[in-house]
Amino acid sequence: MKYLMVAGAALLSLVYAGSAYANCDANICQGHAEVITPSLKSNAREVMVKIQADAAAGLGCQLVDGEYALLDDKAKQFDLHRSLIMTAIASQSDIRLEFDSKKATCTVESVELSLPI
Repeated sequence: MKYLMVAGAALLSLVYAGSAYANCDANICQGHAEVITPSLKSNAREVMVKIQADAAAGLGCQLVDGEYALLDDKAKQFDLHRSLIMTAIASQSDIRLEFDSKKATCTVESVELSLPI
C-alpha cells in the first residue's frame, strides 16, 4: 500500500512538472519564464535573452545565433525590461514578451510579469 501511494505521488508530480507551458506566436511569447527564457546573456555589444527552441517555433522574427532575442539598450525602459526578465526567471513566474514587429531581428519591445499568487 505504501509503495502504491509513493508511486501515485511520483506520477502526479511528473504530470504537474510537465504542465509548464510556453507559446510563441508571431511577435509574442508567453508562458512560464523557465520554459521560454531561462537566461540572459551579455557581451561587449548587447544584452540578450535566451529563447528556448521549443518555445520559439512560432516566432515571426529571427533570433540572434538561432536562440537569442535582443534587449534594446537604447530603449527608455531597458533597465526595467532587464529587471522584469531576471525577476521572472528567479521567481519562476509567468512572463509575456512582445517583440518589435518592425524589426527582422527579435527585439524585446515590452515585458509583462505575472507573479504567482
